[in-house]
Amino acid sequence: MKKIIIMLVLSIITSASAMESVMNITDSFTEKKLYDFIYLYEDPRAALITNNLLSEKVNFKKPDFKSVYKRSHYWIKLIINNKSSSLNEFIFEHNNNFDLPMDMEVYVENENGKISRSPMLTHVYKYNNPIFYIYLKRNRNTSIFIKCNTERFFSLNFKIYEKNHFINKMIGDRTVFGILIGSIIILFFYNLFIFFSTKKNEYLFFNQFLLVYFIYQMILFHYIFDIIPCLANIQNQIYLFKEPFLIFSGVLFANNYLKTKMTMPLLRVSSFILSAILGIITTLI
Repeated sequence: MKKIIIMLVLSIITSASAMESVMNITDSFTEKKLYDFIYLYEDPRAALITNNLLSEKVNFKKPDFKSVYKRSHYWIKLIINNKSSSLNEFIFEHNNNFDLPMDMEVYVENENGKISRSPMLTHVYKYNNPIFYIYLKRNRNTSIFIKCNTERFFSLNFKIYEKNHFINKMIGDRTVFGILIGSIIILFFYNLFIFFSTKKNEYLFFNQFLLVYFIYQMILFHYIFDIIPCLANIQNQIYLFKEPFLIFSGVLFANNYLKTKMTMPLLRVSSFILSAILGIITTLI
């Protein structure tokens, strides 16, 4: 009798753990991180096709950790139940911590049980992360599948927003970005004026740092590729080297401002060596 009871308990626990978590959306929904609802399937040979995504043979599992996954092909699955009485349109975002371009596609199960691809809106909104439009029918479980092909690393930092909430958030972020860029431009011309007045090199070196930081921000938000379209052909290389250039520019300004060439030559050499090592590390990881 005890064995039967133990077996029943174990079977209940096993079946409960095998059940996929469902994310519920209500009328008060604005945004939510999705890690707790994500299931992962590694497809190293990229053999899985969309028609087989709903097959029971595809064994999606809970991820082991949420930070970094190695170079490979992955499918990610999550299930959402839209219980809202008024919300249908949502924005799905992948917060790519490594700022590396990746081949990502999002597919949504429609009411006929078929899979359809969701449009990518990253370039439409000129957003700095991959974002996709998702339409969810009310009062039904909808499976969402994300195809990730990356040559290096990617994180499982996914998020879903109510569409209007996302637009308002984006407008706020753009306002802050505009203030930042405006401040950089004002500082640049102010320091340029002081340089011509005093002939002190530290103002010129500070301006080169401001210029590099300005370019860094333009790359981060993809504006640089709209201003100079030909740079899109070397987008991967630009993403890889933007941090090393920023680090080197900051070290160059700091050494000039502190006059380490005359007062602390060992610190000057050490800082350039460390910045080179750090630049190589940020490029390779």
